[in-house]
Amino acid sequence: MPTVDGEIITQKDIEATDVSVSYFTSVSESDQCLHLKIYLLSLGANVKEEVSDDLTTDLDDIMGGIGTLLENSQPDAEEVRSALYSVCTLVIRSKQENLSGYISKLCSIFEQNGKSDNAGIRLEILNTLTLYELATNAERRELYVTSLKLAKENKLYDRVMTNIQEVSKRLDAWNIKQDERITIYRLVRDIFVETQRNDEAATVMLELLRSYDDSNLAASNDDAKTCVVDALKNPEIYLFDHLLALKPINNLRGDLLYDLLKIFISEDLNSYIAFYEKNKEVLQSIGLSHEENLRKMRLLTLTTHIEKAGDVAHFNDLATALSLEEDDLEQYIIDAITCKLISAKIDEKERKVIVNWVKSRTFGKAEMKQVGDRLLKWKNNLQLIRKNLSAIS
Repeated sequence: MPTVDGEIITQKDIEATDVSVSYFTSVSESDQCLHLKIYLLSLGANVKEEVSDDLTTDLDDIMGGIGTLLENSQPDAEEVRSALYSVCTLVIRSKQENLSGYISKLCSIFEQNGKSDNAGIRLEILNTLTLYELATNAERRELYVTSLKLAKENKLYDRVMTNIQEVSKRLDAWNIKQDERITIYRLVRDIFVETQRNDEAATVMLELLRSYDDSNLAASNDDAKTCVVDALKNPEIYLFDHLLALKPINNLRGDLLYDLLKIFISEDLNSYIAFYEKNKEVLQSIGLSHEENLRKMRLLTLTTHIEKAGDVAHFNDLATALSLEEDDLEQYIIDAITCKLISAKIDEKERKVIVNWVKSRTFGKAEMKQVGDRLLKWKNNLQLIRKNLSAIS
């Protein structure tokens, strides 16, 4: 029979007791364990009947019954919350007594057990323990990883920290190792993808790939490929040159996906079409839409040709480069302006585009020279204006 302070607790006592459990920091460990055991026994949990004077013995036993609580449909949300906060109290007390392992056990139990209607309560407990001052960095990492998994599985995306700046600060403060950072960034990225926050998913992927170095670069290929596919799919991303600065991306050299990326970085529509004709099945297997690729490559090819044309680009030249009729060209010019790839005005009467500026697809020596030439031109123009003003005065 369960006992506390030498008194026998019978099944009749269990049935007669109010089995709701409250969260009291002032209650003694033995009383806290007693209340929990009575409650878990009422739910049919396989816990021992005795309450000992040893926190380790009792807490191990109680941990074994939490799964029954989480899978049981009998208790309401407040009962589950009260019981779990009571367990949380005991876990905190175990930390105060230098007992280790219980936070990890609780994470494992929460991940493997529970219904969707108590997932939010489990997340509350995990967040509470994350803030506990005696939790180690390793324990905080495990609590956060478990929170991300629960939030993703139960679609409770707003119940977990995902702001990438705050996440990175948190990982820095916890001294999280590279491999563990990568795991966390993957989970955060998955949440952004599921909630269609594509720009934030792209930002997380960059942080993820920056977490690789020479020691683990060989394991980066899958993440690098995911980054490239995500970027090519993203309807808001048109410039990809920055990806080549990442070691995992360069480690893809020789892979067809790397070749495709290079086409989107610096080549034209004809290069893409030639690639597609040879690798249709590859593109289909990785989920890339040929129609969307065509649209994006036409916009990029348009940008390149307008940049080369200088101040004025003519419709017939642009239509030829994009394999379009002139009547279909104007919408692509409008899209390029909308996407801020170019700043320009359309002269329909003269069938030309008057260019203000163009966003370069790459930035190398040629682009640096071009910027230098433009700055020199502006300087000369300003000097001329200044000279003319001086003459007037």
